[in-house]
Amino acid sequence: MIDAIGKTVDSISDRIGAMDEEEKPDKIIVIVITDGEENSSSIYNRSDVNKKIKEHQEREGWEIIFIGASADVLEQADDLGIRSDRLMGYVADGAGTRGMYMGMSEAVTSYRATGSLEMPEEDK
Repeated sequence: MIDAIGKTVDSISDRIGAMDEEEKPDKIIVIVITDGEENSSSIYNRSDVNKKIKEHQEREGWEIIFIGASADVLEQADDLGIRSDRLMGYVADGAGTRGMYMGMSEAVTSYRATGSLEMPEEDK
């Protein structure tokens, strides 16, 4: 999980950095969906990822959302530097997963239209 997040953040940052200024997107949103298990990361550690995430959130205004199926979703997001108002938990069954994706679809659609990200209330 940690390597996947670190690689994704670096890849997005590199891609945007290579763009001409007028081509750069106004809004960046990264959504991490996980079962919460850290399997075998070997390139990045939590501290590395925490610094990267905080830098992009604070300096560049990236929206980074953490969605986890485990009971310690708040602790995991905090360890990674993700703001507490940008996380949600869900039950990893059919209904919970459908509800999570529907809520995120609505939130992202609204963010793209208004520039304001409102997380689904029932899932915070």
